[in-house]
Amino acid sequence: MRLLLVAAGTLCAATAVLALYVRTTALDDNEARTLARELIARPDIRAQVAQTSVDRLYASVNVAALLERRLPPVTKPAAGPLAEALRGSATAGIDRLLREPSVQSLWTAAVYQAHRELVRIVENKEPPFPVRNGTAVLDLRPIVLRAGERIGLGADIVRLVPPASARITIFTSQDLQSAQTAIRILNFVANWFWGFAVAFWLVALAIARGARRRVLRQIAGGLILAGVALLAVRAAVGHWVVHSLVGADWARPVVSTAWGVVTTRLGDSAWTTAGVGAVALLGLWLEGSSHARRVRSALAPLLRPAGLAYGTLVVALALLFWWGPTIETRELPGILAIAAASAVGLELLRRATAREFPAASLDEVWEGFRRSARTGDEVDRLERLARLHRAGELTDDEYAAAKRAVLGEPASV
Repeated sequence: MRLLLVAAGTLCAATAVLALYVRTTALDDNEARTLARELIARPDIRAQVAQTSVDRLYASVNVAALLERRLPPVTKPAAGPLAEALRGSATAGIDRLLREPSVQSLWTAAVYQAHRELVRIVENKEPPFPVRNGTAVLDLRPIVLRAGERIGLGADIVRLVPPASARITIFTSQDLQSAQTAIRILNFVANWFWGFAVAFWLVALAIARGARRRVLRQIAGGLILAGVALLAVRAAVGHWVVHSLVGADWARPVVSTAWGVVTTRLGDSAWTTAGVGAVALLGLWLEGSSHARRVRSALAPLLRPAGLAYGTLVVALALLFWWGPTIETRELPGILAIAAASAVGLELLRRATAREFPAASLDEVWEGFRRSARTGDEVDRLERLARLHRAGELTDDEYAAAKRAVLGEPASV
């Protein structure tokens, strides 16, 4: 029964982590802006955006006819080949332009606005700007206009490219009801499943009289398994998306890169979940295992002064948050949760070592260091005497007398 409750709690925890990731990625405007910046920073994504922008331009404007009107009569027949030649030049030029912050901001703004439209449609909110007939679109027109300028179409490009021609529809009102139902389910899971997980674990602990430490170890192990399972889901779904849903071979590297960027938060959350479980398992072993008694004995004098113990914890956490290996160590809710859990774990370890080693003090530590230093000095002196004896510079009697002096033994009569 206890194991089933622990397993149910672990499943709820893993589901909650997944739901929180999906909700943040799908519904948070700031996360959309961050992902847009990270995506356009990738060379293969930039190349695809550039290609799509130029394709939209050529689909909207008869570039060959426009060039023909501008060319001298003798070169007008070359307008068609020149237009095709300029396509590649425009793509390469837009790719280079997309490396510039000002142009990247156009892409980021387009993605951000499309995301805001999508969120307000599915959450049934009144948008601060008109939504096009219940449709969320990604508007690439600013980038398309840059592409036109790049191949020399001049000011006419604004008039020739219709506003709707460079928009990519990402959501229509036909999917509205299904999307709103999915969002309600997602919000419920993200908001409540962590509570369900904690409830299952508390019940398991309540009925585990005399075996609560074992249940805590099972919970910690379950968190490790949940983190590993989430990493496996990320890899498996990514492989399926890239190799099953994407038909064109040339597009698979681009989609793979995009998947890696978009699911970075999920990977971070999975690693954090597994890391919390691993640290909890280590703490439980350190706090209660008979095999860790020697470690507790060594730590007891250092843990007794509260200032030293908590000061060390603050330094360690500061280094962790400065490093920021996962998203949870870089955002305030995660930082507060990690700090609080670490403080509770440290206090439990301090109390356990104080009960087990009540006489432990820092004086013992310093005395141990001094003994170690003296022992090391004695060893060096004895080795030096042995070399002198082997070299014949000390007689047997002189060597024996010198050894006794180093070791503090009384001289022989």
